[in-house]
Amino acid sequence: MAPPARSTLLPIVTTGTVTKAAKEEIMTRLISTTVLLLLVGGTSARADGPWCAFYDVSTYNCGFYSWQQCYDTIRGVGGWCRPNFFQGYGGAGRPTGKKSGNSRY
Repeated sequence: MAPPARSTLLPIVTTGTVTKAAKEEIMTRLISTTVLLLLVGGTSARADGPWCAFYDVSTYNCGFYSWQQCYDTIRGVGGWCRPNFFQGYGGAGRPTGKKSGNSRY
């Protein structure tokens, strides 16, 4: 039977000192894990259904694809359903063209 694989960080535990190689190993693993989490976490599931359930003023979920699905979710816990006003928001910017003659600004 083969002996168990030895960890590269074992000298830290046994001697109580951290070598330069161990520090570099830890930093490499930390940076790699952080980058991986950012890449994977940035592509999480989207909640872009046409209906939103509002549970209170600041808590909402816009992952519903029918009014009935939204209503079934809030029934019993309270809240309200409304169309997803976040959908398609692209920041239209300033309107183009001339202002109307009776505009004050």
